[in-house]
Amino acid sequence: MIRVMGMAGAFAIAGVLTLGARTSAAIDASDDVKATDANVYQAIAARDSGRLADLLDDGFVLTNTFGDVYDKSQFLTACCNGDAASKTLLLGATDTQVKVYGNAAVVVARTEMRFTRDDKEQKLAWRSTRTFVKSGGRWKLAAEQRTGIG
Repeated sequence: MIRVMGMAGAFAIAGVLTLGARTSAAIDASDDVKATDANVYQAIAARDSGRLADLLDDGFVLTNTFGDVYDKSQFLTACCNGDAASKTLLLGATDTQVKVYGNAAVVVARTEMRFTRDDKEQKLAWRSTRTFVKSGGRWKLAAEQRTGIG
């Protein structure tokens, strides 16, 4: 016996299928954003200005833990040009949370950097909020706000 479903039932099933598709897409996007975020850290640690420039949106802006503001060009210069005063031993994020909103994503994380300077190992840690935008089919870092932690 074939049972005919009412319109309300059909919409309910369609809504569940759509919700499942959105959830799966959001998970995939979240993974893509996390991978891009990791690539940004790797490029910074390697002082690879070409790779880093490709991962930053043209309108990129960073506010560091001292309240200094850098645009893309200034950040690339500070990060990657000239002789390094220190050597990065570790740079990465933990406690990462990603929220995707269409072609934008927000990453909240704890970041740790270990490095040597003047033959002494040092450590910095900060909490950050990073905003990514999808541009040309790729995620790019558009903004970052850092807050120093002990």
